[in-house]
Amino acid sequence: MFSKIIVDNFTAFNHFEFDLIENRTDKKAKKLAIIYGENGIGKTCLIKSFYFLKLSYDSLIATEDLSKLFGNAKSEDQSGLEKSLMLFIGNAFNEYRVSGYLKKYYKINASEDMKLSYELIINKKRYVYSMVFNRKSIIQEKLLFDGEIVYSCSPSKVDLSPNHFLKDELKEKCKSGFDMYFGEKHTLLSWFNFLRRNVSNSFFKSGVSKEFLLFLDYLNSLIVVTKDDETMISQLSIVNYSTSFLSPISSGDYNEKKHTKLKMTEMALSMFFSSLYSNIQRVEYSIETKETGKQDYHLFFVEKKNNETIMIPFEMESTGTRKMATLFTSLYELVKSKKTIVVDEIDNGINDILLKSIFESLDNSISGQFIVTTHNTLLLRNSIKKNIYLLDRDNNDSVVSYSLDEFGRKIQSGTDIIGQYLKGLYGGVPQSGAFSMKYISEAMETYEQKH
Repeated sequence: MFSKIIVDNFTAFNHFEFDLIENRTDKKAKKLAIIYGENGIGKTCLIKSFYFLKLSYDSLIATEDLSKLFGNAKSEDQSGLEKSLMLFIGNAFNEYRVSGYLKKYYKINASEDMKLSYELIINKKRYVYSMVFNRKSIIQEKLLFDGEIVYSCSPSKVDLSPNHFLKDELKEKCKSGFDMYFGEKHTLLSWFNFLRRNVSNSFFKSGVSKEFLLFLDYLNSLIVVTKDDETMISQLSIVNYSTSFLSPISSGDYNEKKHTKLKMTEMALSMFFSSLYSNIQRVEYSIETKETGKQDYHLFFVEKKNNETIMIPFEMESTGTRKMATLFTSLYELVKSKKTIVVDEIDNGINDILLKSIFESLDNSISGQFIVTTHNTLLLRNSIKKNIYLLDRDNNDSVVSYSLDEFGRKIQSGTDIIGQYLKGLYGGVPQSGAFSMKYISEAMETYEQKH
C-alpha cells in the first residue's frame, strides 16, 4: 500500500507531500483516506499523481497494442470514420510516450526538473520508486527495496542489482529494452512490464527476485479512476475492475463459458442495488441471439414504479446509478483483495446519504487501500479522524496536506466535526468574500452605457 508520495513541479504543485503512514515502527500504511479541500486546491492533481504512475507503467504495452490496431486499420480501405479513428489512435499513441504525457503533467513555467517519488509498503517491506524528468524525457529512474537498490538508470547507464536480476539472459533483455526505449519513449519499469507479458512466465519468474515480482504485481493491481474515466463510463460500457464478475458489466459478448460469471454478477448486483435503492428490486441479464448465431448479454434494472414492475436498460439509468455499478466492483475488490483503488470525486452523481451508507458498510472490512476525494461532508461524521485528509495552503501559498488527527486543535468526543469544518476551523474550505450578482449586473450596465 502507498505510504507516502512526494512530487515536484507536477501539474499545479511546486512541491507537495502526501503522507499515508499509520505506524512507522510496524511499517503500516492507512487503508482509507478521504480527502477534502476547496475547489482548485489540488485534489485532482493528487489523484493524477497516482494515475501518472499507472500511465508510465502501462505506456509501452498501450503503445504496442495501439500500433497493432493502427496497422490493421491502415491496411484496410478507409472511410471517413476509419480515417477519424486512425487519427484518434495516432494521437493516443503519442500521448502514451514520455514526451507526450509530460506535456500534460509538467508544471507550466517550471524551470526545474519534475520529480515523483512513491513510497509503498508491501508485505511489511518498504519500496521507494522515483522518477526525474526534464521537459522532454525521463532522465533518472530508481527502485529501492528496504534501502537496497533494485535497479537505477540515467540516459547513459543502467544498473541492475544481482540480488534482484538473477539470470544473465534476462539481464540482457532488460538492457536491450533500456537501449531502445528509455528517455523520450518509455520508463524502464514500463519495459519490465512489457517484457513480463511477452516472455514465458517461468522464464521471467525465475529470472527476478520475489520482492521485485511483488512490486510489479502491486502496480498491475492498482486501479485509478479519474474524471476522464467517468466521462467515458457515462457514455460507454461500465468498466469492471474485478475478475470475479462480467466485464464489462453492462453488455458484451456471451457464451456458455460465461454463464457462471453472469449468474454471480447478477446475484451480487441484485443484493447491492436492492439494499440501497427502494425502487430497485433486482437486476437481470437478458441474452440476445443474433442472426449470425452470436449472443450478447445486456443488463436491466427491475424496478417498481406506480405499482408496476418494469425493466429499465442500463443505458437508460441515471449517471449516478451507472456509476454505482463501477463503485460496486471497486468495493468488492477492497474487501476481497489487497488492491489499492483511487477515485477522484467519488461523490459525483451519487446522493450524499447513499454514499455515507456505503462507507459505513465498509466498516473495518477493507483489506486493500481506498483513497478518494470528495465534497460530501456527511462522511466526516462517523469516519476515524486519521482517515480524514485536508488540503490547504500554508503561509507561503504552497499546498499542504494533513489528516484531521494531526490538527493542532484537540477534537473531543461529541464534537460537531461537520459544523466545525464548515466554519473553517480545520482549514481546507473556501475563504470567499462577499458576492453580489446584482452588483455585477449593474456594473455591466454602467459599462455598456458609457461605451
